[in-house]
Amino acid sequence: MKDPVTAITGITYDRESIEHWIFQAKNTTCPVTKQPLTPTYSDLTPNHTLRRLIQSWCTQNAVDRIPTPKPPLDKPRIVGLLNDLQCPKLQMKTLRKLEFLAVEHERNRKCMVEAGVGRAMASHIVSCYERKETAGIEEALSVFNMVRSTSSEVRLLVSANDDRIIEALVWVLGLDVDNCVTFKSHAVIVLKTIIGKASSSITQQGKNAALQIMLDTSPWGRNKIILVESGAVFELIELELSFPEKKTSELVLGILFHLCSCADGREKLMSHAAGIAVVTKRLLKVSPAADDRAMLILSLICRFSGSHSVFQEMLKFTKLSDEALSILFSLQLSESALKTLNAKNGEFVESLLNILQVGCYESRAYAVLLLNSILEVEEPTQLVALKLKPKFFVELVQILHDQISPKASKAALQLLINVGPWGRNKLKAAEAGAVSVLVDLLLDSSEKRACEMILTALDQLCQCAEGRAELLKHGAGLAIVSKKILRVSKVGSERAVRILLSLSKYSASPSVVQEMLQLGVVSKLCLVLQVDSGSKAKEKAREVLKLHARAWKNCSCIPMSLLSYPS
Repeated sequence: MKDPVTAITGITYDRESIEHWIFQAKNTTCPVTKQPLTPTYSDLTPNHTLRRLIQSWCTQNAVDRIPTPKPPLDKPRIVGLLNDLQCPKLQMKTLRKLEFLAVEHERNRKCMVEAGVGRAMASHIVSCYERKETAGIEEALSVFNMVRSTSSEVRLLVSANDDRIIEALVWVLGLDVDNCVTFKSHAVIVLKTIIGKASSSITQQGKNAALQIMLDTSPWGRNKIILVESGAVFELIELELSFPEKKTSELVLGILFHLCSCADGREKLMSHAAGIAVVTKRLLKVSPAADDRAMLILSLICRFSGSHSVFQEMLKFTKLSDEALSILFSLQLSESALKTLNAKNGEFVESLLNILQVGCYESRAYAVLLLNSILEVEEPTQLVALKLKPKFFVELVQILHDQISPKASKAALQLLINVGPWGRNKLKAAEAGAVSVLVDLLLDSSEKRACEMILTALDQLCQCAEGRAELLKHGAGLAIVSKKILRVSKVGSERAVRILLSLSKYSASPSVVQEMLQLGVVSKLCLVLQVDSGSKAKEKAREVLKLHARAWKNCSCIPMSLLSYPS
């Protein structure tokens, strides 16, 4: 025991131990008697008698004698130092003494708060601003940051200075001085403290000026980290929850964006119960500038700190059928983030399917775009494990049928192509009416990429009997597939010839073989052999012609070398 003190319960403890018990562990009862203790340093009385006995014992037993502790800092001593601050000759010495005391011990800082050191430092900063003198400003800012004045104290000093403290801090941040990074970091933290604790006492103009400075300076050096560690994220969220006016909201979201560019900032925002909500709820409610900043925040979170729970939180605070889908799609999520969305047994995919059924056109478009992005990054084993239900293909076909937008249609086609090869998906798609809709689309489409995708999807579907039957049942099925050969691209021609090969191999009834001749399919296949249509297309065209050469022997275009091929 180095510094014995007696609590109001009559029990003596070592000062360091009992102060830790009361002020850091936040215990409110005496460890021995269990009686209540008041959390004030003045209630701990130095036990000089016991200290002298300990020192005497140390001397008699050849043990290093404990030093006589310095008397704890008290309010009268601090008041004396604040009085010295009024004397120009003593100002620097006093400020450095106050800074030393603030650094020395938490007990000192609490005592300094009670004595009004925060107000005195603010007054000194304002005074320096009015005189345009920089002496002592760094020390005053440092002390103000360390003493952590109460909210009522900060409101009082703001009211007393009529927003001049904000003007003074803006002036400080514009100074060109030595050690400017530390100097200005202190000023930024003071600004943050004033905004967080005295928001209601600052004029709107003053508040916006302070926020603008924070926005401008937060990217500097370690300011982001310093602001995050000082609790800025929580205070900005609380300010935004009060639904401030437009300019204030834009500034708050801008600062939050800078703070969320570091991992600690994102963690703080996500740990606040309203963190995600306050960002998503302001979308489309404030201004385009606020929307941009909110989207940037969400983008950072999704890209670097995204998890299933975070995405679900975003969806919870927005209407799934409009803002949330728009947000998620616009964020251009990373591959890992997209995989996270599909965690938990495909619940999110199920939600998107529900939107495809009941959502408006815009929601359905975003839903299919998201579905495509999600399933595009999944491993084949995952696609098989998904076991997509028939309603998935029904809704996909409906999107294609409704032609919501070219982008949504291409996403639906890509989705159909991506999932088609796995499991029983070809059969489910065929039963959902995909072939008929794809043929209709092909009839109306002249755009190269769209035609290639439609032909690719049809090629996949024609690898099952139901798909081939649907194509042959459509009045224009064979004709349009044949027509697209040599009219789209080499890729398109190869896909179309592959479709014809599937039909010729597995569904070639006499009537189908005859129809192919009447529709000019045979002539088109012969033409493929004669022009530069790609080796794969030529090979498959030759195979089709060989399969039914005998039935088409009267067709003058078939080469003689193929007519001897057994049918």
